[in-house]
Amino acid sequence: SQITLPYSEGFESLSGTYLDGAIFCGANGANWYFNSSDPEGRLRFSGGSITPNNGSNAATLDRDPSGTFTANDWILELNMSNYAGNPDIYLSFAFRDYGEEQHPNDSVWVRGGDNDNWIGIYDLYANASSNYTNVGPVNISSILSNNGQSFSSTFQVRFGQEDNFPLNSDGFSFDDVTIQEAGCTTDPQNLTASNVTDTSGSINWTPGDTASNSWQIAYGTSGFALGNGTRTTVSSDSVNLTGLMDDTEYVVYVREICGSNDTTVFAGPISFMTDPSCFAPSNLTAFNLTTDSVDVSWTVGQSASTEWQIAYDTSGFALGNGTRIITSSNPYNLAGLNSDTEYDVYVREICGPSDTSSWVGPLTFSTTCPVPSQITLPYSEGFESLSGTYLDGAIFCGANGANW
Repeated sequence: SQITLPYSEGFESLSGTYLDGAIFCGANGANWYFNSSDPEGRLRFSGGSITPNNGSNAATLDRDPSGTFTANDWILELNMSNYAGNPDIYLSFAFRDYGEEQHPNDSVWVRGGDNDNWIGIYDLYANASSNYTNVGPVNISSILSNNGQSFSSTFQVRFGQEDNFPLNSDGFSFDDVTIQEAGCTTDPQNLTASNVTDTSGSINWTPGDTASNSWQIAYGTSGFALGNGTRTTVSSDSVNLTGLMDDTEYVVYVREICGSNDTTVFAGPISFMTDPSCFAPSNLTAFNLTTDSVDVSWTVGQSASTEWQIAYDTSGFALGNGTRIITSSNPYNLAGLNSDTEYDVYVREICGPSDTSSWVGPLTFSTTCPVPSQITLPYSEGFESLSGTYLDGAIFCGANGANW
C-alpha cells in the first residue's frame, strides 16, 4: 500500500537465515527481496559475528561456505506514487564492513520503478569501515529527476554486496534504513571535545541546516554500539557530560531532532580521553651510583603530589613483588643494594586514599663493582672468559681479580 513517510527499518522483527529468492512482504509497510547470483549467497539478521548499529539485528549479506564470487542484493520496494514530483525525499542508512575486497556489486542503487534502470548513489567499498558508517541524508528526489525518473508504486533501493567468504572475512551489514521528507536533512557538523577533566568533558557542534533547537547525544566508553550507551537530549549546541570515569576513552555521537519521528542520522563518532584522577610522574632518573646505593629522582606530575611510592628489585621483577617504599622525598636514596647487580625501579604518585597514579618505569640501573681485593702479581688477562657486545658504561667486576 501507499507508504506514509517517514519510513524507517531496523530489521528488529526479522530473523533467520535466507538464500536466493527470499521475499518479505509488508515488513513495516514495505516489501524486501533477497537475490543472489549463487545458491550459497546468504542473508541473516542476527547471530554469529553480526554487529547491529542499533538494537539487536542488522541485515547482513555474505556467502557461506566460501567459494566462487557471489553477488547479493537486498532490495527495498515502497509504493511512493503519492510522492512523485516531491523534490525533498531523502535516504539515510548505516552500514559496516567485515573485510570486503572491491567488487562491482559493493554499492547502493535506487530507481523510480521496477522497470527503470538502476542509478548508483553510493560506493560501499570506497567508504567501508569495520565500524558503522552513517550515510545520508541523500536527496534521492534530485537523483531520480536528474536521470529522468520519478517515484512510483514500485520505487526501489538496492543494497549490494559481492565476495567469496563468510563473515568475518567478507560481508556487509545494513541497519537503520530511513526514507523521509525534508526536515532533519543535515546532521550536526564539527563535533569537538573540550574542557576535559577526570570526570567530565564538554561536547560542541555546529547545527545542521534546519531550525532545530533539540539534539540527542549518545555516548559510552570506547567500542560501545549505538544501541547501547547513554543517551541524553539537550536544547543547545553543546553539552557537558559528567559522572565519567577517569583515565577512560569515551565515544560520542550527536543527531538533530526536528520533530516527532524526524531526526538526522547520528554524526560522529568523536572520542576523547578523560584525565587520570592522579597524574603520573615523569623523567625517572638514577644517579650517584655506588656499590650498594643509588639516588632516584623524578618530575612531579600535574597533580602536584607530595608523596610517592617506589617499587624496586633485581631486573625483571614483577610489580606485584619486590620492595615498596612510601616517601615524601624526591630524590630518594635506595640503600642496602647488592654490588654489581642490575635493578629495576618504578615510581607512582599518591594523591589520596585509594588514589594513585599509574606506575612510571621501569628504570634499569646497575650498582658498581666493589673495590677489588689486593692483586698478587703477575696479573694476566686474555679475555677468554668474556663475550658479547657492550656499549658505554659496561662494567666487568672481579674478572680474574680485577675490574674492567
